[in-house]
Amino acid sequence: MSSTSPAADHDHSPDPGRSPAPDRPSSPRTAERFADPAESFVNGLADVGFTRFVSLRIMKMVYLLTLVVTTLASLGLFVVLARMGWPGLLFGLVAAPMLWMFLTAMVRLTLEAFAMLFRINDNLVLLAARAAQPASGQVASGQHPGQGH
Repeated sequence: MSSTSPAADHDHSPDPGRSPAPDRPSSPRTAERFADPAESFVNGLADVGFTRFVSLRIMKMVYLLTLVVTTLASLGLFVVLARMGWPGLLFGLVAAPMLWMFLTAMVRLTLEAFAMLFRINDNLVLLAARAAQPASGQVASGQHPGQGH
């Protein structure tokens, strides 16, 4: 599936609340942001100027890893509490899922905040590239049609 925005490289599910992405800008620096994802990931790791971000590309893996860790932690809590007898077992049936939901929600909110910052940056880059292109209706002298002198 081809993508039309840097944010779309990372999210292949359609977002009904999001308007269609603008055309790719023609600026060379911005155009390299739309390169092959695997190649740009490796190039991003070697980019000492931090002009390309790799965070969104690894965010899915980080989230999956934290899901595994929080699940194991919750199961561990349940096992420890269940060994304490019936009161521990009953408390573990409530506490372990609550721990899992709390930890998962905190990780998800944190990752979404980071994703939002990177997507804001991507959109600002697109807007800056679009603003740098001359408008098709401007007069060569720099004045808008209808202005005097």
